[in-house]
Amino acid sequence: IIVKPSNKLIAYYDLPEVWDAWDIDEDYKELYWEVKDIIESKILEKGPLRITLYFKKRFRSSTIEYRINIYRDLRRIELTYDINWHERNVLLKTWFYPTIHAKYAYFMIPYGVVERPIEKNTSWEKAMYEVPLTGWLDVHSRNRGFAVITSIPRGVSVDPHAVGVSLLKSSIQPNPLSDTGRLSIKIAIMSYKGASYSKVVEEYYKFLYPLLY
Repeated sequence: IIVKPSNKLIAYYDLPEVWDAWDIDEDYKELYWEVKDIIESKILEKGPLRITLYFKKRFRSSTIEYRINIYRDLRRIELTYDINWHERNVLLKTWFYPTIHAKYAYFMIPYGVVERPIEKNTSWEKAMYEVPLTGWLDVHSRNRGFAVITSIPRGVSVDPHAVGVSLLKSSIQPNPLSDTGRLSIKIAIMSYKGASYSKVVEEYYKFLYPLLY
């Protein structure tokens, strides 16, 4: 269901005209750097129920470590990022590229779900390039779907065949140390058969409250 290599880390120059800590300007994609410098990669775990892959990347003075957990009996893949961040005015996003032909994306918000168009035609729709969510986003067609699950509220971007999750935003105002130092972020991705996000809701709660043995 993924059309090309995903979990692509991209750092964008982020200096909004106003409201540094809150706004992301519409032209934020014009200046960016793909985080490609791999320092280390290895298999941390290879058992009958789970495989864990480890990667460490460098971006300027910062490092990004992440673990990918792939389970035998779970439909989700978990990604845990441990970041040591020292850049300013940078928005870091990770991108996934599902092969879903959908008109709308669905986002979990407080007390409900909001629908947003994926194709941006009107000025109102073009202003929806970054959407806040509290737990998950879903895109689905008639018989299959793709979702991203987060443990805490995040901003996300959904374009045709592309889903970007904002991992950090190192603004200067009003807090010059915003999203700096050591950060730990956990998300999951999943695919499913069907035309409803009910399976995503179920997996979200399993992700949030895992069964401990």
